Amino acid sequence: MKSILIFGAGKIGRGFIGRLFYDGGYDLYFVDNNRDTVELLNTEKQFRVQVAGKPEMTRYIPVSGSFHISDHQGMRKVFEKVDLFITAVGAPNMLGMTDVIKELLMKRDHSLPVNWLICENAYRPSVLIKERLLENAGNDFRDFVTNKLGLVETQILCSVMLPDDLILQQEPLALKTQDWSVLPFDKDAYKGAIPVFPGLMPKKHFENELVRKLFTFNGTNGPISYVGWLNGYQFLHEAANAPELNGFIEEIQSESKFGLIGEYGFDPEEQDRFHLLALTKYKDETLEDLIERNARDLRKKLGINERLVGPALLCLKHGRKPYAYATATAAAIRYEGSTDEGSLEVRTSLAQNGLLTTLCRYTGLPEDHPFIDMVIQADQNELFAFSK
Repeated sequence: MKSILIFGAGKIGRGFIGRLFYDGGYDLYFVDNNRDTVELLNTEKQFRVQVAGKPEMTRYIPVSGSFHISDHQGMRKVFEKVDLFITAVGAPNMLGMTDVIKELLMKRDHSLPVNWLICENAYRPSVLIKERLLENAGNDFRDFVTNKLGLVETQILCSVMLPDDLILQQEPLALKTQDWSVLPFDKDAYKGAIPVFPGLMPKKHFENELVRKLFTFNGTNGPISYVGWLNGYQFLHEAANAPELNGFIEEIQSESKFGLIGEYGFDPEEQDRFHLLALTKYKDETLEDLIERNARDLRKKLGINERLVGPALLCLKHGRKPYAYATATAAAIRYEGSTDEGSLEVRTSLAQNGLLTTLCRYTGLPEDHPFIDMVIQADQNELFAFSK
């Protein structure tokens, strides 16, 4: 069997990526910064994965080895043998992990191609990673990064969560996943022969597909999360199925579709199916997905290219006012359900500087931008308050 090294032994790294590549015929090796996780993986040599709503599909995925991020010698032994590796460490940790991987790449044979599948929920992560790799790089390494290293972006459409507490107490590595086994990725960025196995889906013109994924899936998830929280819901599926939010959610998806078709010319029926796939996922009660998990890191999610402002601006660009996204953004500014650094920073700014300054600071839009005015109007009229 071939081997694959996965940086990030968290929920996505194991419950989706690990599962997919094991089924594709790969031995799994993991790298993580959590010593407890690394030790458990090396001791148990497997982890449990249950499929939400389908207990008969519960199984154990074998693990060939796991390394702490500081174990450069151990990582290098595997890294030198693979022609494909993956990161799934979360956007905030992406550049830090890039520094670790850069050291490993510098010691590889630079005559051979290698591909890095980037499984991070970030805007154009391959560009950020390449910039980081090329900092203070010599000519040989620069040539290798440019010509031999495939920086391959992917679409992560699968949700992975922790199982029930009772299972977790008995098996700390256990995970619960959505029944989804498809990984679209950038075909044009891949160097050399592309692996072929079920679930691995190469796609051309991938940058457009990444925007479509963000503005369709995250662009539905974000509004449901923030408006749902302000209306008293704790779980994503509760808000997605709430009768009083049906009209709002329909408008969100309609505005997203309008902007995406106007900008990229996607087939309307295909886009309808993509939106339906997203909404079906968020309505699935077997996933038991907390709104807080989806709404946290507000500082990032208010960004100009993110799930709220991004689709709103695209809709506005093509001649339609994004009233639903303005409502969702107003709800996001008032969100108080998370205590992470980014969310607390936004709340502090709102308390100290007011709505206008906070909106402009985190969306990156000027005070006189029409969308800023729409959000302020939505906030003043509390358009995010829906009666049950």
